[in-house]
Amino acid sequence: MACLPAGTISMVTASLGLAGTSDAVLGIAFAIIVLLAFFAYGAAAQHRARYGVAPWGLPPWAWSLLVFCFPIILVVFAIALFTTRPRRRPSDAPPVVESLSETPPADRFGLGSSHPPPAALPPAGWYPDPSGRHEQRYWDGKGWSEHVSDQGERSLDPG
Repeated sequence: MACLPAGTISMVTASLGLAGTSDAVLGIAFAIIVLLAFFAYGAAAQHRARYGVAPWGLPPWAWSLLVFCFPIILVVFAIALFTTRPRRRPSDAPPVVESLSETPPADRFGLGSSHPPPAALPPAGWYPDPSGRHEQRYWDGKGWSEHVSDQGERSLDPG
C-alpha cells in the first residue's frame, strides 16, 4: 500500500467507522468481498446458461458489481436465483402440425384453462406423441397432457 499518499488508508477507515482496524483485517475483508463478487458472477452466468435467463434479467457482471459494492445484496441475489423462472426451450414444445378439429379434453377438475396460450407456443390440439408410446397425445397449450389417442380411440396415459 506504499503507492497511496500517507494517511489515505487511515482517512478512509476513519470515514467508514473502521478507525483502529489493522491493515491485515481490512485486507482479509477486501479479499472476502472480491470472492463473493466472483461467486455472484459465476452463479449468475451458470443460471443463465442452464435456464436461458440470468436472475431477474440482470447480466452476471451487474450482479458481481452489486455484490462487490454492497455485500448485503448477496441476500437479494439468493432470492433472485430462486425466483427467476426458466425460459421455455424449443424442445419442450410440440412440432407444428395441423391439429384435429376436436374439442380439447377438460382438465382433471373440469374447469378448463382461463389463460390464453402463449403466443410463442403452438395452439392446443392433438399432435404425434413425442414419447412414441401412442399415435397422438394432447398438447394443452402449455404442456403434454395424459390424454392419448390410438387408432381414433382415446384413453389416459398417466406415465
